[in-house]
Amino acid sequence: FFAERGITYLDTSITMTERLMCKHQMFEEWGPLIGITRDESDYAVDQAFKALEAFELEMQRKGKEILDEVVAENRVCLVMLGRPYHNDPGLNHSVLEEFQALGYPILSMRSLPRDEATLKWLFAEDLAKGIIESPMDVTDVWPENYSTNSVQKVWATKFAARHPNVAVLDLSSFKWGHDAATYGL
Repeated sequence: FFAERGITYLDTSITMTERLMCKHQMFEEWGPLIGITRDESDYAVDQAFKALEAFELEMQRKGKEILDEVVAENRVCLVMLGRPYHNDPGLNHSVLEEFQALGYPILSMRSLPRDEATLKWLFAEDLAKGIIESPMDVTDVWPENYSTNSVQKVWATKFAARHPNVAVLDLSSFKWGHDAATYGL
């Protein structure tokens, strides 16, 4: 289908958790195709990771701003647990907009603040008791995890369970598959 239309179809998996591997994979896939050097490709990957990190920090900054606002006003916000595709209004049936219309600000799992002060406040007891080694640790409830998104859901749930102004909204298209292991937790 693609070849008939003069379209080059690429389906290479790219490792985003190991920067050196990502650089290698990106160059191997794109270098010959667009005629760039390894240095140019590596620079582009470095810039992409910088942009991703800046985006993550901005999301967390905005999440902290929303949390500070609901705490000051003694209100509740909702953290939406789900897969990335649950941000699509066609899949989530606009439930996020419905809750916002009712006055509940919505946080994504990745917008939960990870600043030292917030994490120490929420996880101080578990850290002091030695239950966890880090505020980001989920091994106390899920010692053998396998999925980044599922781990994010579990961590966000732990965050919400400790924050008096945060409730959880869990969106799932299926109660089996990747998410099945999280429901017992």
